[in-house]
Amino acid sequence: MRILGIIFGFILRHENWCFFIFFLLFIGFVDSNSIWERHHVWESTDNLNQEINGYIQRYQEDSLKLAELKNNPRRVEQVARERYYMTRPNEDLFIIQEGESVPGQSFTDSKPVVKVSE
Repeated sequence: MRILGIIFGFILRHENWCFFIFFLLFIGFVDSNSIWERHHVWESTDNLNQEINGYIQRYQEDSLKLAELKNNPRRVEQVARERYYMTRPNEDLFIIQEGESVPGQSFTDSKPVVKVSE
């Protein structure tokens, strides 16, 4: 009981300081706009800005590729042959699988070698 009396006496003597410290603790850690929550918001904002910069860079690269495809018919043919295995008339396409086949591995899992014969 004596300890409680000492604590209450201290609080009553330094009422303003105790209220100020309680207020700082509440604002700093408990409130929804606390420093702790703001730190998490700042971190997530930084992560999102990094993501945005990555998307901007990817957009610029894709725009360059698209401009190249629009201006260069040879590049269109190269993409059609490499990516979609298209051939010219009277051409045969042979897809040779490199390496050993692994059970459970589908044909599209590994990179094929494309050879075209006329």
